[in-house]
Amino acid sequence: MAGTTATTDGVMPHARNPLAVWAVAAQRLEGWTPDADEVGGLDQLADGAITIHEYLGRCRRRYAGTAGHRPPVLARRRPYLIRGTDVLENNLGLTQAQVLARAEHAISAGRTVGMLARPPRDVTVPDVHRALFADVYPWAGEPRLTGIAKSGVAFSGVHEIGAGLARTQRDVAEAWACADGYGATAMAHRLARIYADYNLVHPFREGNGRTGVLMLALIAMRGGRWLDVARLDRREWLTASRDSVARTGVAGPDAEPLRAVIEPCLVAIPAAAVTSSGFASQPGDVGSGRA
Repeated sequence: MAGTTATTDGVMPHARNPLAVWAVAAQRLEGWTPDADEVGGLDQLADGAITIHEYLGRCRRRYAGTAGHRPPVLARRRPYLIRGTDVLENNLGLTQAQVLARAEHAISAGRTVGMLARPPRDVTVPDVHRALFADVYPWAGEPRLTGIAKSGVAFSGVHEIGAGLARTQRDVAEAWACADGYGATAMAHRLARIYADYNLVHPFREGNGRTGVLMLALIAMRGGRWLDVARLDRREWLTASRDSVARTGVAGPDAEPLRAVIEPCLVAIPAAAVTSSGFASQPGDVGSGRA
């Protein structure tokens, strides 16, 4: 899976299979700029031309030779970080932040394709995070033990995560059970409310955004709709997420900024595109219906 971040004519590569398109778009919301080999591998995985084990093997081989030297063992230890560095402890043995980030994006994108192709019978927030990131991080699916903030926005304190995550999970379970009864507008409001609360909690040390967006997509699919994240503008999505937290009041974070960007991205999934176990052999139809 070696390659550059653009094709030879300078154009960013685009996935062909709708499941790969979705996985790439979700990762791009978090800053990924995949190269042609990474996109091609996702297309092959989504087409069924390679297995997830073959895909993960390619990822490991691509990044295995780029691990840096380990820092001195006497360096101060900080939670989640390799001693003496700002790099997250990981299962890949990588000690360079940029290399780890690329590996994390590629691997979790592959896992995303798998979950979209074969949606789970039930969904929990920790299980989605674990499914995406267990290949990379030993703490995948576990609530964070340290405080975090991004772009000047502080998320829930460690002591608040348990209650916040439980509340989000109750809302997810209710939406999962009732998804097939939601119209497009009701679905958009429901997804926005769930993501607003979840985003404020930010329960994991890393991977919160990708976990949350996939969780919304799975709920939408349960209700016969496709959350077309390729329509989402990264800047608008990040602004809506930040504004939602910044406008937190007694009733919780403001879901309206998120609803405004989610609703235009909800489209109907044609029945011919889905079987009881996932997508049929007509994935090109996915996302082509009307809301």
